[in-house]
Amino acid sequence: GDRLCKVEEYKVLICNFAKIMGMDPSNVLASVHPSLLIGANEQQKKNISDDILNKLNTMVQQLKEEKNHRLEKLHSLGKALTNLWNILDTTMEERQPYGQINIFSLTSANGMLGPGSLRLEKIQQIESEVHRLDQLKASKMKELFIKKKAEIEEICKISHMDVPYQTEMDNIMELIMSGDVDHDNLLKTMDGYIYKTKEEATSRKEIMDKVEKWITSCDEERWLEEYSRDERRYSVSRGAHRHLKRAERARIIANKIPGKHRAAK
Repeated sequence: GDRLCKVEEYKVLICNFAKIMGMDPSNVLASVHPSLLIGANEQQKKNISDDILNKLNTMVQQLKEEKNHRLEKLHSLGKALTNLWNILDTTMEERQPYGQINIFSLTSANGMLGPGSLRLEKIQQIESEVHRLDQLKASKMKELFIKKKAEIEEICKISHMDVPYQTEMDNIMELIMSGDVDHDNLLKTMDGYIYKTKEEATSRKEIMDKVEKWITSCDEERWLEEYSRDERRYSVSRGAHRHLKRAERARIIANKIPGKHRAAK
């Protein structure tokens, strides 16, 4: 009785593990002992030796280890695939066959792993895709580098800054051309340059805003001086009222020029 109950427990575990990994439970049980199959006669069922129990226990442990190994590998591949998608700006259409349902949503509603969720074919399929994208990433490194370098140059142009890290970026380009470079490390380095450049640009923004306002004020003051010398400014010609309004605005802006009041005194 106890032996038969123990055998049934082992059989349930073996069947569950086998289904999760896309194996045929009957083949797995038969590899342990033919008497474990459904068609076994009563005499065979009663003939449960310690050897069979030990083999069942060993099989359960092996299947459990294999399941954990496959699950760990699948999660690792999933992270690698997601990282490659982000790097290569992969479209949703291209991601769909390997989407979250296939890779990460391995559990069913009750929290158990679904049948076939750890099939060897599925893992190999994702592994092949990771390898393919890895090769594609290597071929696109130059393009990605140029794109990030252009981003840095654009930030510098807008902020009236000299382009930093020029020597470092030239060295990275040489490494890319030689193929002797850690691609992930390269992108992290470039992202670091972009981050630092943005920080520098932000710190300069307040100063640049003040400079822009000062230039605008000077332009308005210059226009006001020219307008003041215009003898026709009080004429009733078309548009004269608009000039008067602008002159009023120009005086307000010009009076805000730093140091103007001190200079006037």
